[in-house]
This record gives sequence, structure tokens and C-alpha cells, in this order.
Amino acid sequence: MNRCKIRWVGTLFLTLATLAAAEPQAGDADFPTRNGNPRHEEKVVAVKAGNYDLVLIGDSITHSLGELNDGKYAPNQAVWNRHFAPRHAMNLGMNGQRTEEILWNLQHGELDFAKSPKVVMLLIGTNNCDDRNFARVHTPEQILAGTKAIVDLIRQRHPATKILVLRIFPRGGDNEKSVSPPAFNSSPQCIETCRRAGELTAKLADGEHVFWLDVNHVFLRPDGTINTDLMWDLLHPSPAGAEAWVRAVEPTLARLMGDKVISGYFASFNFERLNFVTIAAACLFVLANFSKSLTRPRRRSFDCSAVASAGKVGTGPTRHVGMTADFLCLSGSQGTRHRFRYGFTPLAFFAKKSLLR
Repeated sequence: MNRCKIRWVGTLFLTLATLAAAEPQAGDADFPTRNGNPRHEEKVVAVKAGNYDLVLIGDSITHSLGELNDGKYAPNQAVWNRHFAPRHAMNLGMNGQRTEEILWNLQHGELDFAKSPKVVMLLIGTNNCDDRNFARVHTPEQILAGTKAIVDLIRQRHPATKILVLRIFPRGGDNEKSVSPPAFNSSPQCIETCRRAGELTAKLADGEHVFWLDVNHVFLRPDGTINTDLMWDLLHPSPAGAEAWVRAVEPTLARLMGDKVISGYFASFNFERLNFVTIAAACLFVLANFSKSLTRPRRRSFDCSAVASAGKVGTGPTRHVGMTADFLCLSGSQGTRHRFRYGFTPLAFFAKKSLLR
């Protein structure tokens, strides 16, 4: 009897210890942690005030995509305007954030959308690997747990929203050279943790609500090193890199959003800047040039003996209602020929087509 009690108490103790170990602890990648970034409060206000179809969540890489406009990332505003502004997008990227801090932000107002977004694009985890700028780093499995906690929270709050998880971007090592200061050379351990954690996050995809995409090839040379034309400081995309990144995401994003891939000239045309004066000026310009063609004479000689017999063309000056068309009869041994002079109007154009048919 005593042995049974001892065994029962031992089993209970182990069970409680296991449950306690499974609960996130302070400092874990899946334990919500406040960062105190003032940008968070601004974003909570914006979330509650508007309707958004697309939401981008992440760290400084996402933050620099159109909302770090006071320096070298200012050109990224054009990328945002081209690909995301037309989709009523919200940028919730925050400089220096990690999975645990993003989780706290989302729990405290950044998911308070009145209407669920169609898609959330999530890119997070690189700062959890950074052993040169953070006192504590996490393993690939812990980063997966933190990313999963974010995905689960979004699914809980907005079940209809589709989530696109991007693989963690690559980082440059000590043997690589940045072309835009400050440089973010990373340790071998940091690079390997990013690589492995990025692979593991693919497990979150179910193909129905959660999707995973790897666009890292965009930033890599054939030998596996960072292409500094596209990732100039070995961590953050340059303006050209941001455009390349977004273009790589576009087909998947368009499919999840249920819209068309944004590309070409009209992708860069900001229709929102058009106003009445601009449209009126454009219309006047077109009409002015078109009116010149209305009065410009055209001359064409052709054999109309066949059509004359059909009654389409008569001899002598003739005026037709709705158009300017003068016919002058010329006699010749090869049959009747007419010189056709007309003002170029839409009706005259179709008349010409009919006569020459």
C-alpha cells in the first residue's frame, strides 16, 4: 500500500514537473515580453481606426519597407506605394523586435482589427539568433516555438485570415564585406541558427490557412554568399533588394489576396494622386490634338468605278450629313476615277473604310 502511494506521488510529481517545463518562461522565445517601443502605441491606434486587407508583421527588415523614410531606406517608400498601398496594407514591423516581443505587441492591441485582414505576412526570428547584439539567443527549436505562438494567436483572433510565413532571411558572415554602414556581420553560429530555424518554420504551413515561402535565393550569389547589391549591410535589403524580395513574394501574395500580380508600368503609377485638375488638363490636351486631325486635309486617289455603279459614290461635289466628303469626277479611258478629299472625323473614317472595301 505504501509502495503504491509512493509510486503515485512520484508519477504525479513528474507529471507536474513536465507540465511546468512545458509552460513558457520569462526569456523564452514564446513568452510574451514587453519592449516599450513607442511605435507600438501608434500602431494600436491605427489598427483600431482603419480597415486593412494586408498586414505585415516583423522586425526592422519589415519596418524598413516603407516606414523608415528619414535616411537611406527612403527609396523603399516607392516599393511600398507600388505593391502594398493599393492593397490597403498596414506595416507592423518594428526595429529590433524578436518573436517574444511581437507576441506581446499582438496580445496588446495590434490585432484589434474591426475587420479581419485577408492576409498577414510574417517575417520574424533573425534577432533571436543574433549573439552579437542580444544578451540571450534561442535555439532553432525555440524560435520555431515563438513563431508558432504568433501564428496560433493570429489564427485564434482572426480565423478567416490567411498567414504567409516567410523563411528567415540569410545573414552575412565575417568574411563578407558590407557596402552600406553599419555592417551586420554575423557569427557562424548565428548564421546556422537562422538557417535551421528558417527551415523548421516550414512545419507551420498547413496549405489551407497557413502558408510558407522561401525567397532567400533572391539575396544569395551562386556560391552562397550575400549579394550586397540586394542586401547591402549583410542583413537588411537595399532598395533594389526590397523590390526583388517583394517581386518574389508577389505571385503567392496575389493568390492569397485573391487579386492580380502587381507588375509593370501601372504598378508604379500612383492613381491616388490624380485629381480633377489633372484629369481635365489631360482631356483638354487630347481634344486639342484630336481637333487638329479633324481639320487636316487628306487626299487619296482610287478607282471607284465599281463602287460608283453601286451608288456609293456620285459624280460632282457631294456633301454627306455628319461628315465632310467632297467628290470630284474625273473622266478617263480606264474608267471613272474620283479624288476623295475628306476631313478626318470618326464617321469619315468608317466611310473611307466602306468605300475602299
